[in-house]
Amino acid sequence: MITEFFINLSERLNSENDLSDVTWALARTSPRFLKLFLAIFGFDIKAPGVISREVFLKNGGRPDFGIEIDEGCLIIEAKINDRNNHFDQYLQEKPAGFGFIANYPIYNAPQEVKARMWSDLIEHLNTDLNSFDEEEKKLITAYISYVKEVCSMVEIREMRLDNLESLYYFNLALDNLIKTAPPGYQVKPYNGARSYWDSCSGKYLELIREGRKTGIYPWIGIWYGSKEIAIYFSFSKDWCKSIYDKYKGRQGETEIFSFYDNSAEEDEICFEMRKFGEFKKSDVKKQKELLREFFDAVINEVGQYL
Repeated sequence: MITEFFINLSERLNSENDLSDVTWALARTSPRFLKLFLAIFGFDIKAPGVISREVFLKNGGRPDFGIEIDEGCLIIEAKINDRNNHFDQYLQEKPAGFGFIANYPIYNAPQEVKARMWSDLIEHLNTDLNSFDEEEKKLITAYISYVKEVCSMVEIREMRLDNLESLYYFNLALDNLIKTAPPGYQVKPYNGARSYWDSCSGKYLELIREGRKTGIYPWIGIWYGSKEIAIYFSFSKDWCKSIYDKYKGRQGETEIFSFYDNSAEEDEICFEMRKFGEFKKSDVKKQKELLREFFDAVINEVGQYL
């Protein structure tokens, strides 16, 4: 339940400041966590003092964390995507130590800056998880889940690369699919935008209702990222506004497709193939039929609003 709580927390509290606040609260609660947090930067402090949030420097700088030690003040700057690192500004204050942690690799850090990634902290915590007592272990495990969500970390799993040609044939099938539309509509490929990303691959098309001069530009393809694999249509707010506005906040299903508002992740309405399980087991002839059935059904559904 604690882990689920932190994952739900990440849906709302997912900014750079939010991550720093949660990390600060955990460091104030668990001395063991604080020592491990400092250790990833090479700060081997036997009895670190109280960690402070947003330390005010004389030159106007405000690093995310500060820890007073005998030699002075250790400072740590935390980032998510933001590339404004403040290296020169903070080093002017000659801190006792300068740690920097981000969700991207840091290649240009001065020698005085101990630059790490949030994934380094997660790896360190997982390695030392058994050093925490049972109550702390639950909290640390939940925190790890929170950081992964906020920093968009995806666990790399075992890879089977012996059938990647299937994606090639799937895209060829989409090319053939887009050549014809159900009666009353016109479709043609649209090549004016990138149609593949790290976790999905597909095609954009132009869809016009007969008798109209302008149309929309939906995307059809396959998702193969961290969620379940799915074949789906995407109607984005920018490229398919009439459809997006009509289906915003709605969800439903037919025998052939389900649809839902995906605005929590992207400004889009998704129509997903419901017969994907059958698609995976079928021969190529049946697969083509299922793709055509899905394609025509979705176009007939949304076309009434064009």
